[in-house]
Amino acid sequence: MKALGLIVMLSLLSPLSLKAELSLPEREADISEKSTHEQVKLIKVTEDKAGFKLNTFCLTGDGDILAGCNTGSDKDGSGTGVIRTFDAEGNHLRDWKVPVDPEAINVAPDGTVLVAGDGRLFRYSTTGKLIQEAAAPHYKDLKSNADVVRKEVIEQLNSRGVNYDSAIENYETRVADLKKKKEPTEIDKRRLKAFGRMLKTLKEARDQISEQPKLSEEEIDQQVVRMIKYKTGVSSISSDGNNIFVATRALKGHGYAIWRTDLKFKNAEQIVTGLSGCCGQMDVQADKNGIYVAENSRHRVVCYDTDGKEQLHWGKGDRKGVEGFSSCCNPMNLCFGKNGDVYTAESSSGRIKRFDSKGKLIDYVGDVKLVPGCKKVSIAVSQDTDRIYMLDITRNHIIVMQTKPTEVEGKTATR
Repeated sequence: MKALGLIVMLSLLSPLSLKAELSLPEREADISEKSTHEQVKLIKVTEDKAGFKLNTFCLTGDGDILAGCNTGSDKDGSGTGVIRTFDAEGNHLRDWKVPVDPEAINVAPDGTVLVAGDGRLFRYSTTGKLIQEAAAPHYKDLKSNADVVRKEVIEQLNSRGVNYDSAIENYETRVADLKKKKEPTEIDKRRLKAFGRMLKTLKEARDQISEQPKLSEEEIDQQVVRMIKYKTGVSSISSDGNNIFVATRALKGHGYAIWRTDLKFKNAEQIVTGLSGCCGQMDVQADKNGIYVAENSRHRVVCYDTDGKEQLHWGKGDRKGVEGFSSCCNPMNLCFGKNGDVYTAESSSGRIKRFDSKGKLIDYVGDVKLVPGCKKVSIAVSQDTDRIYMLDITRNHIIVMQTKPTEVEGKTATR
């Protein structure tokens, strides 16, 4: 039954993911001398429990940390969620259970907690009292359009060998070009090794596909169910006080969309489509200035109004991570600080920057020490901006950055 996992894997082998693999970044420039914050501690969330996984987090208005975790009790990993509450220092305060694997969490302007997971939306009090729940808007859309998903599954099955052949050809071309260089750099050598490993993996996967028998109608139906489950994921949830915004995968293809609902999760409308992202992440955060999107595959932040009309955007790819955003897919996440300032977080490098609401760079906050890789790096900022928190999803902890101390007339102070 290995063939049943091939469709989702092939759906990830898009031109953008191929570009990401081929664009191995150079080392980012050192910004330590001009950064405003430094890493001071780690908050361990999961206590090393087997299967216990930190998925997402946010801050309450009082500065407490709400960490959405999957306890891993069920075989499929769903329906086993818990929200763990910590104070700003990382002291564990309380837990409350949620009936899903929490994929996204946020605090609305009225102080209530928004949680999304497994195709469902919830509103809780900060102590875990359930206030409201509903199906996520895209979940109903997926279920009622299973024929569209089925068609996509069949199309990908028919083109699966072609997808691998195209990827292999791209890597072979790159390898050949690198081997022609008379004086390869260290980066060239690293790329050559990385491309060689990827070529081996792709060829093995292609051979596996060629050996697989044709799927039966029942197996295709099972794959449709798996694809729908994959697409029911919610990347982010937020509110501007008047509406709720949910970022989801598109009904068809590799893109992402933004849905708007009222405060009761009703009157849903898809207001933005065609967003380009990877790593299963499309961070959308709303405030009084608009809806801000970390469109990671396009190396930019985009601002929309509540109807989905683009207002402005900024950013570009930059291997050094100074003038623009580094690595293949950044910025990965964002959040708001004082006066609507926008903080961006970059995966792999752990770099955090601060912009004003129009996209002007204000500060380099600093580089967080985290496990490199293309992944979610959610961030949150304390109300006084003294502390900044970043998710290290690989190690199930939250990293704390604090304003650097400075010397003022012989005494240590903070900036």
